[in-house]
Amino acid sequence: MKSYELGSHPMVFTPGMLNYCMTGYRTSKGRGRSPFIKIFHEGYGLDRKLVVGLLSGKIPYKVVGESVVFEA
Repeated sequence: MKSYELGSHPMVFTPGMLNYCMTGYRTSKGRGRSPFIKIFHEGYGLDRKLVVGLLSGKIPYKVVGESVVFEA
């Protein structure tokens, strides 16, 4: 397993962005999920499969300060 730490930026609070994207992913279907996947795939450089696991809640994470930390 690899450890990931997604830090925040003055313009983007990563834990808040993850919460927003998880809510959007869970309440959308099909192509409606694409914008939420794209944020973490392109914005954070994560593999799409990894992003889907994170947004769906299948990959557990924790918030440490202003970062999101998980293993996959």
